Amino acid sequence: MSLKSILLSTLPKGLSEEEEFNYQLTNIISFFLTIVGLAFTLISAFVFPTGIIYPIIGTTFFASPLLLNKFKQIDISRLALIIGSVIALSLYHTALRKPGDELIVGLALLQLSFALVGFLLFTKKEKSLFAAANLIALGGFFYLVTASGKNINDMDISVFTTGFMHYIAVFAALIIAFFIMLTFRYINTQNQNKTLVLMKDVQKQQEEMSVKNDELNKYIGEIEIKQEEDKQRQWIAEGQSKVDHLLRTEEDKDAVFDKLLSFLVKYMGVNQGAVFLVENQENNDEYLKMAGCYAYDRKKYLDKRINIGEGLIGQCFLEKERIFLTEIPENYVNITSGLGSANPTNLIIIPFLYNEEVVAVIELASFDIIPEHQITFLENMGQSVAAFVMNHRVNIRTQKLLEESQMNAEMLRAQEEEMRQNMEELTATQEEAERRTLAFQKELAAKNEEIENLKLRLQQV
Repeated sequence: MSLKSILLSTLPKGLSEEEEFNYQLTNIISFFLTIVGLAFTLISAFVFPTGIIYPIIGTTFFASPLLLNKFKQIDISRLALIIGSVIALSLYHTALRKPGDELIVGLALLQLSFALVGFLLFTKKEKSLFAAANLIALGGFFYLVTASGKNINDMDISVFTTGFMHYIAVFAALIIAFFIMLTFRYINTQNQNKTLVLMKDVQKQQEEMSVKNDELNKYIGEIEIKQEEDKQRQWIAEGQSKVDHLLRTEEDKDAVFDKLLSFLVKYMGVNQGAVFLVENQENNDEYLKMAGCYAYDRKKYLDKRINIGEGLIGQCFLEKERIFLTEIPENYVNITSGLGSANPTNLIIIPFLYNEEVVAVIELASFDIIPEHQITFLENMGQSVAAFVMNHRVNIRTQKLLEESQMNAEMLRAQEEEMRQNMEELTATQEEAERRTLAFQKELAAKNEEIENLKLRLQQV
């Protein structure tokens, strides 16, 4: 069985990493000091047999943590190491010194090295235990300095002051100090390794946290985009509903486009606008006529007519595509207010299509950029407006046809009445002619009969 397995066998179960390190360190120091104590006890048996009880007491204290730690008495076992060194060396030192003698340097150095053990066993976080260990060490030194020697025999102690025991004590003190330095370095290395591991863990956690933050920010961004898209869709739907309601309920069809533009300017936050309807002349010559405007300088369209292909509006009609400008031609259109007039910075012209045919064109001008979702709203709305225009035209055409049909019916009824009257007159004429013919025939028959009678009379004569 190895030394490591022996030391580990005294450790209790279920310890944390920090607790296990403290138990292992205490066992190592306990084992090392026990070896020193046994060696010192063995030497004392030959050079100072009457004081052998003191190193035995110290060695017992040194070895006690190996048993106490088994029962999780780590605090008591660490204090035992300090108490053992103080009691054993202080009493041993006092027993060797004669009254009035100076300190034995080797033993004093050895006790000084034992006093440093408390700095190994306790940390500053364990304030009460750390203070107790240092008070015990200071108490031992105070006793060592102030207590007088107890050796009243003629025993020669030169072996401890200048002899080999002096060198053994100094060597042991140096060994303990060296061991403490190595242990400090080991602890420092362990702490550095733990710090590096913790730093790596922290760095890894920071990287993971950074990745999670990026994912979270991406997710939040996607949610914000979706919310913004939902908000835009709701805005489009609400605007479409209001436009449909306006087109459906407005009774004054001639003013519907002025009201539509008034709503669009306020709802979209633009500055002015106009709507142009496609009109046909009798010779099928098409042109665009202003049907409504809002905040427009009507002098720009004094005759309210734009020929096909003329300007941006006429070009939009030909191409059947929207025109979006952020650089407006000089004097193309001005936005007028009480402070004066200025060129807009954004202009949107959109054709309203019905069955792929342009029936109207809308033009809106603004100082601000018109966002894409508002343009989508205008294009969707254009279908409703185009359908409204076509339905309105169909209604007008139907009304016109109805009126013409009614006029034709009236004319037909008048013609029928005239024909009836003519038929009645013709019937009366025919009846009169028949009556006259019948009378003429009767008269002719009478004449013929009279002639026949005359012929008979002549023959008889």
